[in-house]
Amino acid sequence: MDRKRVSDPQDAALGKFQGSIERISDFRSQAFNHNLGRNVRVVEVLTHVAKMVEDGRQFSGQVTCVAAERQNFSSPKNLTHLGLPAAPSQAAHFLPGQIQIGGQNIWEWAADRSTRRRLEFLFAEVEHLPVAFNQADSAAERKGEPCGLAAAFAAACAAVIKQSDSQIGEPPHRPGLTGAVPHPRSPAGRMFDWASMRTAHPDSPASKSSLAFLKNSGRRDHFSVLGLAAWGFEAWRSGAEEALRLAATAKNEKPGLPPLEGNRFDGYTAESISRRSTAGTRLWNQDDAARILQHYLEDQQQRTAAWARGVCSRLL
Repeated sequence: MDRKRVSDPQDAALGKFQGSIERISDFRSQAFNHNLGRNVRVVEVLTHVAKMVEDGRQFSGQVTCVAAERQNFSSPKNLTHLGLPAAPSQAAHFLPGQIQIGGQNIWEWAADRSTRRRLEFLFAEVEHLPVAFNQADSAAERKGEPCGLAAAFAAACAAVIKQSDSQIGEPPHRPGLTGAVPHPRSPAGRMFDWASMRTAHPDSPASKSSLAFLKNSGRRDHFSVLGLAAWGFEAWRSGAEEALRLAATAKNEKPGLPPLEGNRFDGYTAESISRRSTAGTRLWNQDDAARILQHYLEDQQQRTAAWARGVCSRLL
């Protein structure tokens, strides 16, 4: 895909410089760091969207997550680490796609130049990673489908945008992941397992307390932006966990590398070693992608609403 750098010359130069930085870490750490970076940037996007909502921005149109159009740098084919040849790498985006509202890039909705620059840069941020990382990301993103990181990201932004005094008490809806959420005062709503949505019944004391706080703040300040961004992160968090779990299961169900026969104490058979060592690159990348998705899921389970509030508070 022919992707472009960000439009601001200074940001474009910064993004290009980032591509020259060498980072060395083990495979598991790379996966944890990449997923952490994704979540931090999701929180930052939600914080910007919440601030725009609180500043009175009126959005219109469907919220979608499409393939990225911006990319700060590309990975060279002859990438090195400390002067030594490195394994083939690709530039992997942190965010699962580019958010559009009514077909318009989300940064184009920002009223001030600073916010437009920062949002555009966030969607262009990438890092050098082994090829299998982009394969794992694509399997989890599932753009255009209802159950993927892209859908969860769009649902999170939509949850923030659609907030109003009458909507704050309603839990985010994630099509395709948990089914339809009933009206809280309907017979089905009274029997519904609201804990499965990681939230309280909208009429519960805990939910009413949160709603009253947001209503009574009445200010476009730190607290209401924090509440909106945290609300959106709830939609992202549970949707992302489900997307990563589905992607990892799908990868593991595919035929993988030939197994080693024997054990590490007595040794493995020469035949099984030969079959495994001569397996094609596709099978090795598939095996790596399955492990990456498991690492992503392990890290994602640590990204709680309390964690997101901490990130949002620092951003504000």
